[in-house]
Amino acid sequence: MDINISDTVVKVNKNQFRLISEIIKLSENQSWELAREEWNWIYLEESDDASTCLCGHKPIYNICTIKNKYNNNTTEVGNCCVKKFLKESTPDKIFKSVAKVRKDNLKSLTMEFIDYCRDNNIINDWELNFYTSIYSNKNLSEKQSKIKIAINLKCISNLNKRGV
Repeated sequence: MDINISDTVVKVNKNQFRLISEIIKLSENQSWELAREEWNWIYLEESDDASTCLCGHKPIYNICTIKNKYNNNTTEVGNCCVKKFLKESTPDKIFKSVAKVRKDNLKSLTMEFIDYCRDNNIINDWELNFYTSIYSNKNLSEKQSKIKIAINLKCISNLNKRGV
């Protein structure tokens, strides 16, 4: 399938074509280049239940809810598709850091995720400041390690709750 992007005809697969078409339908602008600029992610979810991405891919478990800044439309896409049109790769980085921390709960979450958790009242200012102060420190005291692990678990557990 072909799609016109920036006055250039580009070959895309069926899922890419479906994603672009669906995003354009939900957007104010009818060109892909302009429509993709209208969207921001508002929250992330790791789901136990399989879902389907806007592109048609299934199953997806890492779900990004995005919102159009002009018409307030919202929709869900997988963490792979969100990279196709958001300039930032923050959602994908967050899911990768969560996977890393699940394997070793003393590893660090990304600061983008920590900021996201503060912005959404999952952690408080003290926890944000603590995490920022020890972020790149490899030699934590036992007390610091326990606090970091508690903050990590608090952030990750809230990733599974709708509306975070």
